[in-house]
Amino acid sequence: MPLARNPEAVRRLAAHYANPADLNEARLRMANIPEGAVLIDNPVSKAPGFRIGNVHVMAGVPTIMQAMFAGLRGQLAGGPPMLSRTLNCDLPEGLMAAGLAAIQAAHGDIEIGSYPYMRMGKAGAAIVLRGIDAASLATAAGQVREMMLRLGGQPSEDPPREPGP
Repeated sequence: MPLARNPEAVRRLAAHYANPADLNEARLRMANIPEGAVLIDNPVSKAPGFRIGNVHVMAGVPTIMQAMFAGLRGQLAGGPPMLSRTLNCDLPEGLMAAGLAAIQAAHGDIEIGSYPYMRMGKAGAAIVLRGIDAASLATAAGQVREMMLRLGGQPSEDPPREPGP
């Protein structure tokens, strides 16, 4: 989307800087917003974020982003909570790739990620499964566990993760 200098964003920045000379071109670039975007208030540094559809762009500084998010919280529609299971095994990722691809193909509602590691000279991988249906997630995790055992691995599982409050 084309960027344009948003007059309301400029107004907010100008109100923030007591000395007009402090509102230089580098700071004004923070007022370049995609055309048609809706501004997101920034109660800390006043440089607004923006929303396009369901995409929200906010400051990268964590405390500023958190303040911006606090103002948005009531406007966001949440979906079902994302659940996750993690199985670790000292098997090389490549050895598990075909089995993981088959399990993924059978469970389109589950996201499977493979995160390889090297520990004490031995290759392994953490396999992370995510989904919103607990039963489907448990079935897919069971299949990953069985695959690891068939390949000669000794899987261990991190405690299941559910979203916090």
